[in-house]
Amino acid sequence: MPTVITAADGADFLALVPHLLGYQPERSLVLVAFRGRRTCGALRFDLPDAASTAQLRRTATTMVGMLCRIPSVDAMVAVTYTDATFADGMPHADLLDVLVHRAEVSGLRVRDAFCVGVDAWASLLDPESPKGGHPLGEIAASAVSAVARAEGLSTDRQPKGEVSLPSVSLADAERVARILDSADRHCVAGTVLEVAAAPLMDLVARVEELLGRPVGDLRAGDLALLGAVAERPLQRDVVILQVAFGRAAGHRAAAMQLAALDGESIDDDAGAHLLSGTGPRPDPDRLERGIEVMSLVTAAMPRSRRAGAFSMLAWFHWALGSSSRAAVHIDRALECDPGHGLSELIDRMVRGGRLPDWAFDVPLVDESEVRYAALPHSA
Repeated sequence: MPTVITAADGADFLALVPHLLGYQPERSLVLVAFRGRRTCGALRFDLPDAASTAQLRRTATTMVGMLCRIPSVDAMVAVTYTDATFADGMPHADLLDVLVHRAEVSGLRVRDAFCVGVDAWASLLDPESPKGGHPLGEIAASAVSAVARAEGLSTDRQPKGEVSLPSVSLADAERVARILDSADRHCVAGTVLEVAAAPLMDLVARVEELLGRPVGDLRAGDLALLGAVAERPLQRDVVILQVAFGRAAGHRAAAMQLAALDGESIDDDAGAHLLSGTGPRPDPDRLERGIEVMSLVTAAMPRSRRAGAFSMLAWFHWALGSSSRAAVHIDRALECDPGHGLSELIDRMVRGGRLPDWAFDVPLVDESEVRYAALPHSA
């Protein structure tokens, strides 16, 4: 049987939202999706800046449209998290009002619409909400947080928009730079740093071996290898697909690349579809491992040569549904190389609000999900 956590009031529900996301959102708009009375996912967006009503309508239409891509979703709760106060009434009430209208036009039932400010919280749909909002202490005091933690729903994940690179010793960074410079000058036949296509299958085996090692065991030569891969689109795309979808996917991508280089006509464009977010869901554990490894690689690379590594990190985060983190890495990549191809592609997808198709592929039955009761003033 699925776990049932009952939200008796708005404070209870707001106490549960961070557990549903895995972190405490800030300056965000969160749309919690429902199938009936059971949650089936949540989307987090950066809180839009002040805008005209027409702009808010366009923004709300995009957000609700993304939520509607979740199979069988029929209801939602909207929550804004803001640094503003309730001194002059509920902040962002205009945004919530537009969202409610757009959701209802789209056929979604709106169970509630909340704002959490720096000094209070309130529901847009509760006629009894005081102008100054309810005390934030009501959320902190909710007993459901302890219940959620007991069910394994933590809030320990790093916020979506916060990304940092690990520390790398100056000595290791210098070794990586020397290896890369040497590889640029002398492409030794048979080595995995060679630019030619022949080592692609060897590269897949080598990368798989590196992914299986503890990150602390990776040496300067390993980091330089992956850094060189990140700079070479042919190899980079193979490794991205390998990290996300497994060794067999890497072999398939390598075979397609080699065939294309030999002038063969290739009808299978599955790799391109996967890179653009169309296809089966990738392995999240492998993506997380890829992020861990490529973060170390990026930190070890010379700053002027990090664009490719940043673009790989951005794609891994985007594939996990985290556009905010992807955007941070893309900004860094384009600072290194304003014309970087993959970075520009991911930038267009992120800024256009596009998530991979698999981000919306929420199973219709999942015994590990949590159900929430309807809130008191939502009929």
